[in-house]
Amino acid sequence: MSWLSLLLATALGQAAPQGPPNVGQDPPRLRTAIPNGAALIVEPAPQSLSLAVHLFAASRGVDESKTSGLRHLLEHLCVKGVDGKLDARLETAGAFLRARTLRDAMDIEVDVPPGKLSLAFDALGEVMRTGGWTPEDIAREAGVIEQESVLQSEDAILTASLWRQAYGGDGYDPMGDPATVKAATPAALEAVRRATFSSANLLLYIVGPIALKEGTAEGIAYLTKLPPGTADAGGVRSAKAGPGRQEVEAFGEARGVPVPSISDPVCVARLCAALAIAASLPDAYVTYTPSALNGMVVVGMVGQIGMLGKFIDDLDEGTADEMLPRAKLLGGRWAAQQVGTPEASARVRGHLGCRNSRIRFENVADAISSLSAAEFRAAIASFGSSHAYVAVGLP
Repeated sequence: MSWLSLLLATALGQAAPQGPPNVGQDPPRLRTAIPNGAALIVEPAPQSLSLAVHLFAASRGVDESKTSGLRHLLEHLCVKGVDGKLDARLETAGAFLRARTLRDAMDIEVDVPPGKLSLAFDALGEVMRTGGWTPEDIAREAGVIEQESVLQSEDAILTASLWRQAYGGDGYDPMGDPATVKAATPAALEAVRRATFSSANLLLYIVGPIALKEGTAEGIAYLTKLPPGTADAGGVRSAKAGPGRQEVEAFGEARGVPVPSISDPVCVARLCAALAIAASLPDAYVTYTPSALNGMVVVGMVGQIGMLGKFIDDLDEGTADEMLPRAKLLGGRWAAQQVGTPEASARVRGHLGCRNSRIRFENVADAISSLSAAEFRAAIASFGSSHAYVAVGLP
């Protein structure tokens, strides 16, 4: 499950770690557009113990309906650095490297001690220029990715099925198709590297104990050195006509409904509906990755088949009206937790901002609080078997 996946326990507010004063409030941050197409966001967080520097590389320019999983393969290889030992070199300097490939973007994060921003910049620069892979390099890493796919959790298998039903082939699964990854050529991977790290795809997010003016000046100086780039508008990601149903090799069941951007009230209503449904069932979960593009809200149960579908299909408008107050409470908690720490804020805002700079996550809380009974009833109905995509474990 991705770093932005939502488990119901979190939405219910169980045992969340306590942050410093002002956590949950929007700290000052500044976004700067760079002439070469890149963007910069700096968010001072004086209480943080380290500087987190994220490089978000939007998935524009890579048609994953034809190259399923090649961005994932690129992530595995480029973070090794020019000598294959970048992570080890960073750790000796007290820094750490993490990377994630999501549907909308790749997120490469370097955590460094305060005052060591240049160390993060050097590491990110090395990641972006690392290339020249051989067929042997690709085959070795493709084997690692294949092992990862075998170890996918049951909820991840259910969710992947729903995405395939709604949006098409494996290209919309960031894990990718192991056969396509295995067949990648050095030339194809180099093309993906150039497209992914085009400056017009990049958003640099600096968060931690740094002054706004200092972080902005250093970030601009770093990004300005990158050559100008271009990026296409990116796919709209249109869902097919539903409903659909697929049996999968996982012990559980899940229902998914396509949603527009997180900035759209329809998305917010369906997320709140999923939270309310999951809160009514034992061990149910909700998965949604906030996106500037069309996406998917999933509600499911692992270890149980039949209970989820029956509960949803038995819901009526009266029951939906009774669920609305709790749904708004859960939705409000979810929204607050997405940006409840500076680090979480960076991940959410950076992920959204690299695809659409106009989205303001603050508007989500307003949409939740103003959610009407009619909107909520429609959202609940969207999870019914006559509208939703369904994934069910093999009997």
